[in-house]
Amino acid sequence: MRGWRTWLLVAALSGLAIAHQDDATFLTAMKSLIWGPHENGTQMDPAKFHQYSSAARSSSSSSAGSSVSGSACTLPQQIGTGPYRIPRWYYNPARQRCELFYWSGCCGNQNNFQTFQNCQQVCEVTKQTLEDVRWMPSYSQIVDITVTIPSSSCGCARALGTQWPVPGAGMSQTTGQMGCACCLQPYSEGHGSQNLQRFYFELGESRCKPFVYRGQGGQGNIFDTEIQCSKACQAFGPQAQGQYVPQQPEQPIVMPRVTLPPMELQPVKKVDPCEQEPESGVGALQLSRWVFNKKTKLCEPFVYFGSGGNRNNFETLVECQQQCPESPNPCAVQTTGPLVQCMGGSSCGSGYYCHSGAVQNTNVCCPRPSSLDRCQQPLNIGIGNENLQRWYFNPLTQQCQTCVYKGLQGNENNFASKNDCENACQVNPCRVGSPFRSQGITVQCSAMNPTVCPAGYYCHIGADQSTSLCCQALGTNPCTEPMLKGEGTGSLTRFFYDSMQRKCLTFNYLGTKGNMNNFMTRELCENACPVWSNPCAVGIPIMGADQRPMKCSNVSPCPTTHFCHLGFDEATTVCCPAQGDPCVVPMTEGTGNQAIHRWFYNDNTRQCQPFTYRGSAGNENNFLLREHCEATCPVWLNPCPQGEPILSADNRPLSCEPDVEGACPSSHWCHPGSDPSTSYCCPGNSDPCLLAKTEGDGPLALTRYYFDASRRQCLEFSYRGLRGNANNFMTEGACASRCPVQVDPCPITFSSLAHVVTLTKCSGTYSCPDQQWCHIGATDETTVCCPNGRRSNSNIYHKLH
Repeated sequence: MRGWRTWLLVAALSGLAIAHQDDATFLTAMKSLIWGPHENGTQMDPAKFHQYSSAARSSSSSSAGSSVSGSACTLPQQIGTGPYRIPRWYYNPARQRCELFYWSGCCGNQNNFQTFQNCQQVCEVTKQTLEDVRWMPSYSQIVDITVTIPSSSCGCARALGTQWPVPGAGMSQTTGQMGCACCLQPYSEGHGSQNLQRFYFELGESRCKPFVYRGQGGQGNIFDTEIQCSKACQAFGPQAQGQYVPQQPEQPIVMPRVTLPPMELQPVKKVDPCEQEPESGVGALQLSRWVFNKKTKLCEPFVYFGSGGNRNNFETLVECQQQCPESPNPCAVQTTGPLVQCMGGSSCGSGYYCHSGAVQNTNVCCPRPSSLDRCQQPLNIGIGNENLQRWYFNPLTQQCQTCVYKGLQGNENNFASKNDCENACQVNPCRVGSPFRSQGITVQCSAMNPTVCPAGYYCHIGADQSTSLCCQALGTNPCTEPMLKGEGTGSLTRFFYDSMQRKCLTFNYLGTKGNMNNFMTRELCENACPVWSNPCAVGIPIMGADQRPMKCSNVSPCPTTHFCHLGFDEATTVCCPAQGDPCVVPMTEGTGNQAIHRWFYNDNTRQCQPFTYRGSAGNENNFLLREHCEATCPVWLNPCPQGEPILSADNRPLSCEPDVEGACPSSHWCHPGSDPSTSYCCPGNSDPCLLAKTEGDGPLALTRYYFDASRRQCLEFSYRGLRGNANNFMTEGACASRCPVQVDPCPITFSSLAHVVTLTKCSGTYSCPDQQWCHIGATDETTVCCPNGRRSNSNIYHKLH
């Protein structure tokens, strides 16, 4: 029965060695445990499988003490850089106990023990006896150990595939238990962003406890449930405590020589530490280490907590750089093409700037942000392991300040000297003095918040926030200051107050060195200054006490040196300088966008006529109503065919009465108009009886008489009212009294004035035509043929005689 147990133990331990890629020392120890030690090629006594001798314990202790000093216990855990996973023990000063770890087979330190006993004898200072350690069999007691091989794993979330034989207290000599090796390891929260409820076995308290697992990494002491943890680690629980029943030593079992199959160590798949994510591990220590950041391609410092972690963990920067060559991109923004080297101050082309690093190969052209000026970019010390003294422009203080640059992936707000920084960024927009500072910080202002500037300062609005500062005011009234375009390369549309025109006009501001007469909008300008439109064509209106034009009206007339300009509204109805007699100055439509119906006096026609006024820059010859125009200027119609009538002292025509002899001077004649307004003395002294008939001009139809010289008669005609001549009589008698009219000798009964021109002279010897008879008058002019029948004529003739 005991031989069967031994074979199971051999198989279990052999499997353990192969599973964990143990080194030759471990294999030798396992063989010695089974077959006994060899010296000089001679097989030693067979091992007593159920006991450990005191000599072996003292030998082990002295061997450990001579090879490893106590200072090794303060060294951190070092897994090395080899390809294997070999069980070893190290002293954890944070927990003050020896713990299991897996050595990679190369490049460790002295805190590395082959057995737990060696680690404990060298490092643990609590004088614990081996009997106090529940999970190791006592060296002085004889305990029967039964090895069982479970059909499934021990339940660890990340099982290491190892089980320790642990004696049970008070158990029979044939009912031992097997405990999971992961129960002996420290727990680790791992890394990641998850918060998972897990359990670990606390060896010091001999019970399972909950903790929060981050989802990745960690050690093997991780269980999904408390039941799974208790089941896997029950061999180390409280039930394993108690008094062992000493057994009498039994006779050693001599194992027959057995030839084991060759044990080939298979190296695990090599892991590149440069590709592993940083893991700080667990524990209470804070060790300065270096880790390779595969994103930045740089070795960076980090804090290691003493336990756990992975191979991406280096004690020095040089060790990290040797294992993982650095190849960072100097630019913060990744570029698609190859990097182009540059020199400080050289041009990199549009959209790029020259990044200045610690060495020449980091002086490259990097993309420039298009939306932010270099001096407005925030401080960026970059990444890397350099400590370069640099300067940057602080937009808050408007000053160039020092900084330490790490050498890579900064921004353009990075200057080699203070002079370079100030030449590129520090701009004083004020025309006089320096911007206002409060507690060492330059006060910034804006059009929305100009009141932050104290008395004696005004808010200078520049092209951006860096030049929108409180500048010293040169005066108190911006409306009296001249317009200044300033200095710079900007092109800002602004408004200024023109004191001559009394209105706000646009101008192009260059960005700096302006004055207070500089407004963002027309509304701001007009609210600050007395704005009005000058309607006067010449000069400016009379100004009131409020520096605005004085209003005028019929009630408030202007002085004689000015006239009341009638504008579109009350604001433009002001007293403008006079330009002359309103009845003499020519009409002008003015300027502006209005269309106002007005009247003007036409000096040529002596009439008031309508016109359209545009609102500004007119003159006195501008009337609201026709009555106003006619009341101001001499309005009359000129009825004369040539020249003008005689004017009186008031510059109006001299009226006359056509029927009155001598109504006009001998050089003029009285025009017989339709009424006195057109009955004026017109120039001319010709004989009216010799003038031809003229109907004249106008819309009228007046019954008049004229002298027809050919007929020597005054005849009726229709006169149109204006521009006739002197052969124009109000009555036929007036015509006949002025002109030599011939008398008709024929009886009125038989004749008419219309036939006078057809009368033929006759005599006693000269007979008249048929149907006429010879009227023998007193003179030859009256001896004519009258239009009557002969018989009748003869009778009449005889009657007359």
